[in-house]
Amino acid sequence: MLRSILLLVPFLVIGGCRTVETAPRVSTGRYLFEVTYTNYAWGYNHRGMYVDSAGRIHTFTWPRSGEHWEPRESETYTDAELAAKYAPGAMSGGSVQPDSLNAMLDQMRSASEGSFSDTTRPMADAGVTRSSLYLYDPAEGTYRRIPLRQRGDFRFDNLAPSARTLADMLERYWSEAVK
Repeated sequence: MLRSILLLVPFLVIGGCRTVETAPRVSTGRYLFEVTYTNYAWGYNHRGMYVDSAGRIHTFTWPRSGEHWEPRESETYTDAELAAKYAPGAMSGGSVQPDSLNAMLDQMRSASEGSFSDTTRPMADAGVTRSSLYLYDPAEGTYRRIPLRQRGDFRFDNLAPSARTLADMLERYWSEAVK
């Protein structure tokens, strides 16, 4: 009897093992993530940073007068449109370590599927800071902006836990890039 039990143990152990499946990564283009600050009180102020597919951090600052960046209601952009958005005052702002970038990429899909909290208006004239990711559609050659978090005059959150993690990481990079 003991011999029968010992022969069954390996099969029970092997049968109980499962591989952990991770969600497939989203398609990525040149632009992955961004943090922007925009304020129209007392003149135009628009600046930010983005993380590209190689993990490089770039900052940009639009001039206070002249042409302004105006987001689309659809929040879908081409590569050329985002390049134009990021061109003014462009500077290199460091890089994301490869292991951190991979962790961020792994969280993009679940963050892109999150629902959103209600929008509140806790302030006035403070502007808006947004953390976002970009989903790339290779068939269309377009990027769709997915909000992760917004603070300032209008406040809301993407409720996916991965969105919170990504927003926290991006805001740390943002604070380092603008020093």
